[in-house]
Amino acid sequence: MKNKVNHIFDKAAHNLDLLLTKFGGPKNTFRAVLNKLNGKLPVNGLFKDISIDLEGYNVEVSGMVVGGITKIGTMFIP
Repeated sequence: MKNKVNHIFDKAAHNLDLLLTKFGGPKNTFRAVLNKLNGKLPVNGLFKDISIDLEGYNVEVSGMVVGGITKIGTMFIP
């Protein structure tokens, strides 16, 4: 999990610094994203470029759902 967090949040190109500040870090930001994704994902399988509005920011999220568990592969603000 730590490597995935680093991949997502340590890349300046993902433009997530404002969300990290707003939500108080990666854990809370992940939680907010997962809450917004609720009901927008397939039961199982890959999802790509799902757009969510998170506190006024358009966030693109990709990943997969395995056994009912959402695994975020990447997310960014375009």
